[in-house]
Amino acid sequence: MGTMSSDKGQTTGLSDHHDPKLADAVSLPGSCQASFGDIATDFDQLFDDFDELIRLEGETLWRILSPRGVSTVLDCACGTGMQAIALARLGYGVSASDISTKCLAMVRDKAAKQGLTICTKRADFRTLHPWRGTQFDAVVAMGNSLPMLQQPEEVDQALRSMRRLLRPGAPVIVSVRDYSVLRDAQETQMPRIFRMRNGNPEWVMDLRLFGTRNVRVVTLFVTSIAGRWRLKSFVKPYLYLPAEDVRKKMEAAGFSGVKLLDLSASRPYTGGEWFVAVGEQ
Repeated sequence: MGTMSSDKGQTTGLSDHHDPKLADAVSLPGSCQASFGDIATDFDQLFDDFDELIRLEGETLWRILSPRGVSTVLDCACGTGMQAIALARLGYGVSASDISTKCLAMVRDKAAKQGLTICTKRADFRTLHPWRGTQFDAVVAMGNSLPMLQQPEEVDQALRSMRRLLRPGAPVIVSVRDYSVLRDAQETQMPRIFRMRNGNPEWVMDLRLFGTRNVRVVTLFVTSIAGRWRLKSFVKPYLYLPAEDVRKKMEAAGFSGVKLLDLSASRPYTGGEWFVAVGEQ
């Protein structure tokens, strides 16, 4: 099952025996190729204040978890650690997994630097095999993770995998960006940031290429260095997952009392591009 470190700042357990490189260049069903690690070292740079986003994500999760007496939480698609770090700062017992070894390395590094304990294992959240035999008080898959799956059946599979790891009555929490809302509004561009980075001007933006069943989001980093333009781009496909579709899928996976909330989890979802869905085992 891998090794566990006794260092205060991190606990590790990369438990499968696949080539680690494959974690960051995964072939999805069909013709789609997606790299889950290519943007890892740049992901935090997509936001003007990543630490503030960590705080806000923590507030959202606390509103849901605090009334339920939750102690242990699995972040099953942790990325670079926005939610895992937020939960650890709030004092929860946090476990985290991702299919990307690069993302997991960043989570472990952040935890160590902040004196936080996060148990990490490499896991595909469609199966979550490395966590089998463990049960949690809550499982979260935030930050638009579910739509990265390219088949609706894979979303069903992921939700069932999460449910198997929950104690009776425990919640699952997912947050989703409904790209069908943006498609219908034809919002094909999203400027992110203009900033000076290492003394050079940099523009970051998203371009959205809407298809019939998914959208391909092209994230561009455009930098001027010594009078020369440099372009770095990342492409990610996302499945259209409207709120009612997510509710139905969660119910079909066996979750009860599914609620749709706004992104802050402070009021019911009434529309818009982001929502949070909460169901119980």
